[in-house]
Amino acid sequence: MVPNNNFYRIFLWVELTLLFVLIPVAISQAIPTWIKIAAVLLGVAYVIYVSNKVGLLKLRFFPAVFSSVGKRSSLICLLVFVVATTACGYSLEPSLLFQFPLRRPLMWLGICLGYSLFFAFPLEFIYRVFFYNRYRALFGTHFVFVLYNSLLFALAHLMFGNNLVLVIAFIGGLLFNYSYSKNQSYLLVGIEHSVYGCWLFTIGMTELLALPN
Repeated sequence: MVPNNNFYRIFLWVELTLLFVLIPVAISQAIPTWIKIAAVLLGVAYVIYVSNKVGLLKLRFFPAVFSSVGKRSSLICLLVFVVATTACGYSLEPSLLFQFPLRRPLMWLGICLGYSLFFAFPLEFIYRVFFYNRYRALFGTHFVFVLYNSLLFALAHLMFGNNLVLVIAFIGGLLFNYSYSKNQSYLLVGIEHSVYGCWLFTIGMTELLALPN
């Protein structure tokens, strides 16, 4: 909750802009790699510090975060995503479908695990758990809040330099926000993000989007 204090609200807006706009834009620019790494590490360290200060990292918080898994809505969204992305991949380059796991299964498995542990779950904590707890009260309606969050989530993928990636990330942000808003489950939304990303690796979409395998 945001106290009824204009100075504090301004502080939160500045904080939000630094963490979720300036850092993603900075790491997408042609600047020295060490500056990009330093910016990301400082941002992550700050999120961890604030999260610990407000109690988001305490064990008492996680039972509520992991509760109420909405299986039906998640499965429907996953099915739609699988069908849509498979059809898209097949129409663009059918020869890539499922070639990565078939030709390099160990590398595929390693990348999927690494993606889940070091990308999907951390991003979901930052963009869902931290963002909801920290900034929700700054927005008048939940619709505007979700839209803003999804746009910022897409902005986090700006470093890939691909407009289609931004569109997919924005749609993914809407789906993850829907899931988290409905179920309040960090575990569920983290699993969903992991599965969606790994499916893109599986069907070869990452090559079409010029992302690294």
